[in-house]
Amino acid sequence: MFDISSSAPSCVAVSRISAVRSFGRAFRASIRVALFFLLVIGMGQVSRAGSILREVFQGIGGTAVSDLTNNPAYPSKPSATNYVTTAFEAPTDVDENYGQRMHGYVIPPVTGNYTFWIASDDGGALFLSKDENPATAVQIAYVASWTSSREWGREPNQQSAPIRLEAGRGYYISALQKEGGGGDNLAVRWLRP
Repeated sequence: MFDISSSAPSCVAVSRISAVRSFGRAFRASIRVALFFLLVIGMGQVSRAGSILREVFQGIGGTAVSDLTNNPAYPSKPSATNYVTTAFEAPTDVDENYGQRMHGYVIPPVTGNYTFWIASDDGGALFLSKDENPATAVQIAYVASWTSSREWGREPNQQSAPIRLEAGRGYYISALQKEGGGGDNLAVRWLRP
């Protein structure tokens, strides 16, 4: 697993990451990165500490997350993929009629109650698992209509209830966003204990 130390509740923080183990392969490393928090990508992809996988699904109309999840291309046939390494945030104002999923694993630095937020345009949903298994992920926050980029308080449902996480354990996290037309954005942040 990985551990990360950062006390900043903002979307972007400078963090020191010490890798102890990655999916059965023992190794040690210490790096400084500018990140919101540590995410490790799995799902059959090459694991990358300090990044999150972004998958874009183009040519899908509508503004609801269900328009994305009910599309035949989702989740196995994205139009494009890339790793995001600067924050848990997608580029803004990039396209029309598309959806995206950003997902990976978070490893909390300390045990305690964490609060998560999502901002998106148009609809968005944030999921977190009780462990490393994506199948156990449940929706913890969502955007019903739209928000401006990093607008954390437009809808009360954008903020999760406090969620107890254990230090050093991996938790699958996934953010979905569906864009119809106009501006578009997706960002996630957390506040640690």
